[in-house]
Amino acid sequence: MSFIKKAAATVSASVATLGFYAGQAFAGGTGITVGKEVFNDTSNNPIHDKGVQIIKMVGGVGGIAFTLAIMVIALFIIFGSISPQKRGTFWVALISCIAGAFVFFGAFGFAEGIMSLATT
Repeated sequence: MSFIKKAAATVSASVATLGFYAGQAFAGGTGITVGKEVFNDTSNNPIHDKGVQIIKMVGGVGGIAFTLAIMVIALFIIFGSISPQKRGTFWVALISCIAGAFVFFGAFGFAEGIMSLATT
């Protein structure tokens, strides 16, 4: 069995176990009743507000980190005396960082929509 198949089997077993026990871990045995009001996406829902805040924070920090990486890699490409063999590697890194920044800034911009999908 290859490493990828073993890793996939381990991850899927972990996710299945977490999915089975998550409801019991958070609501079972504590006397807390969880109703449908926690899944309401109105602005007076504290779970929704904190979720949006966390998504915006992670999206902003990740976007800034990738943007700084884009600047550094671009400076290496422009001013660095890199060998022709490594030039392709720098371009791939630059394009990858652009894609990463796009994903993180997209998460920042669509935080409300992401949290609404997560809480419905």
